[in-house]
Amino acid sequence: MNNVKYYSINEDAARCAKELNSFYGMHISYKPLWHTLIERNMRKEDLRLAAGLTTNMIANMGKEGKNISMDKLAHICVALDCDITDVIGLASDEPSTIGGNDNGEINRKNY
Repeated sequence: MNNVKYYSINEDAARCAKELNSFYGMHISYKPLWHTLIERNMRKEDLRLAAGLTTNMIANMGKEGKNISMDKLAHICVALDCDITDVIGLASDEPSTIGGNDNGEINRKNY
C-alpha cells in the first residue's frame, strides 16, 4: 500500500498558507476585501449576510495569520461578483516605511 496522503481543498489551502508564511515570510492579506467593501459602500455585516459567513469568520479575516477556507473565499467572490484578487492578496511579513494593516488603515513614517 502506498503512503500517499490526500487532503481536502480546505486542508491544502490552510497548509499552503502556513508554508507560505514560514518559508517565504508572507501571509494572506484581506486588505483588498476591505477596499472592495468601501468602494461598494458595504459593511462587514452586509458581506457576512450576503456570503453566508459567521461573525467568527469575519473576525478572523481581521487577524494576521488567521485564514478562512477556499470555499468561503469563493462564496465571497460570488456574493460580491468579483475576482479573488479583489478579496485577498499576498503581503510581506517585513515591515515597511509606508504600509498598512489588514483593516485598510495606512501608516506613514516621516524621515
